[in-house]
Parts: sequence; C-alpha cells; structure tokens
Amino acid sequence: MNYEYLDTSTADLTIRAFGKDLKEAFTNSAMAVFNTMVDAGSVSEQEIKLVSKKAKDIKSLFYDFIEEIIYFHDAEGLVFKTVKVEDIDEKNNTLRAVFKGENFNPKKHKPKNNIKAITYYDMKISHKNSGFEIEFTLDL
Repeated sequence: MNYEYLDTSTADLTIRAFGKDLKEAFTNSAMAVFNTMVDAGSVSEQEIKLVSKKAKDIKSLFYDFIEEIIYFHDAEGLVFKTVKVEDIDEKNNTLRAVFKGENFNPKKHKPKNNIKAITYYDMKISHKNSGFEIEFTLDL
C-alpha cells in the first residue's frame, strides 16, 4: 500500500504516505486525500488542473500542494482521480503537478469526509532507506 490512515478521531485524520522518491511520496499523499473525500475510482478524468507552487521550505511546499486539492474541491467543486507530480525541485522548493478529475456529482460520487484543512501539526517528511515517508494530519 502506498499510504495508510493512522489516527481517525472525529475531527482529524492522520495519513502516512510512502514513495521511492519525493515525487512519488507527494503523489501518494494526494491520492490519500482524494480517497478521503470520495472514492477516487468513481471519478472520471474530464478536467485538468495544472499546479505550480513555490514555498520557503519543503514542508510549506507540501502544505500548499495539499491545500490546493482542498481549494479546488471547496471553491470549484472538483474531485480528482489522478495526479502526476511532474517535478519537485528540493533546492528551490518548487513543484509542478497535473490533477485530473471532474465536477463533484452527488449522484455519482459518494462523499466520505469534508476536509477543512491540512495542519502543520506533527507534519513529518522523512528520508528513509527505502525512500520517503510523509506523515500529515487533515482537519475534518
């Protein structure tokens, strides 16, 4: 499995995602967020959103990346099926990614959780022998 749900208290959800490199760990984190909102398997790839981010450090870059998913859902009514992180520049803390999904349709997509925000609380981005591990908490 590329990610796992850890703490699932009523107001928070902690996720741990894995990847052989940082791009894969960011991708798997996004997939966990997608599947927290709705079953990503029920989503079609009809809309494409290009994302470019720059931040002061890697944790802020990750925060902004996940916050973008929440923004697209809340402001534009989108849910996503896939993401491709095309590039992460760790030196300059920049990221380019492509999200594919569609407008939320309650007849097609069964809502799971309403994500209010990602938190910095206990966020960890670690390099392990087998790759990268990202642990983060969503405020539900």
